[in-house]
Amino acid sequence: MARCNSLKRSGGAAGFTIIEVLVALGILGLVLASALGLLSTGAVGVARADHTTRAVLVAESVLAALGSNVDPQDDGLSDTSDDGFSWRVSIRPYSDETTPPPKPAALRLYRIEIAVQRGRGLDYRVVTLGLGRADDR
Repeated sequence: MARCNSLKRSGGAAGFTIIEVLVALGILGLVLASALGLLSTGAVGVARADHTTRAVLVAESVLAALGSNVDPQDDGLSDTSDDGFSWRVSIRPYSDETTPPPKPAALRLYRIEIAVQRGRGLDYRVVTLGLGRADDR
């Protein structure tokens, strides 16, 4: 029993050993590093979503500006928006064997594509169909 008594801390002082403190600080450091990683990932995701939303707004505003009547002469139209997004319109005749041609024959179905980009890559593309006057292309 004398041996058991010698293992007790002298003076009745309670506290943590230096090893326990170092382990607790290591665990705290890992938790904080993980939390900061999650915050930075979230910030990048928010920035990417904002960028995509602005590209969608540019594409939709260009589509609205084209109007409901497709003019094949608008093919190749391009510009840059105020916030630095460049866009380009592509209008091609649409053909589908399962869809009969519209009547009157003076009208035709067109495939309208608006590509929006900022920087080096394509950010957003909207493709839709529109009715316009027939053109000999």
